[in-house]
Amino acid sequence: MRLWRESQTERPDLTPFYDVPDGLDVHLRGVGAEFSRLEESARFSGQCQFEQFKFWRSWNWILGIPAFALGAWSGAAVIGNTLPDVYAGSMGLVGATLAGVMTLLSAERRADRAAIDANAFQDIQQEARQALLVDLLAVDVTRGRGMLADLTRRYEETRRSAEPVFRLSYRRARRNIREGGQSFGVDRKSGAPRDTEA
Repeated sequence: MRLWRESQTERPDLTPFYDVPDGLDVHLRGVGAEFSRLEESARFSGQCQFEQFKFWRSWNWILGIPAFALGAWSGAAVIGNTLPDVYAGSMGLVGATLAGVMTLLSAERRADRAAIDANAFQDIQQEARQALLVDLLAVDVTRGRGMLADLTRRYEETRRSAEPVFRLSYRRARRNIREGGQSFGVDRKSGAPRDTEA
């Protein structure tokens, strides 16, 4: 475990964050800082939900394909009388058990829910970034605070409706972001996002 942690610290941290633009009005700098925090929170929340989606989608296939195959195989064996009844019945029972586990876990529904939440967080992330880097440079304080309040309300609603993620999904999301999974080429050229410390 120690070697794994040491190897992780040796990797460069490519986690981007968007700083408040230098040309922003002094009265809007606090609003800009909040947009930066909101963008970062939505980025991590969205990536966690994407990792959760991949987890549930994998289990849906892992359980679903054998359940279907065993059910079809046992049915064909009974109809064609190609296997002893005990083997055909056992395959049918195993297939039914896998199907029952699928129903209990609701893997397909959870995968769909995670994908919807991930996309919602990604939309919020994008709007926060655009507001910080583009829109705030052309609005007054009242308009800026209104934009922030609206986007914060959407973030809170999405966060409350999203299902909690597993620790594994959180770790994978953090690793993906730290290794540059959500960085853009234009930002690396312009230096807009700056690297954070580990």
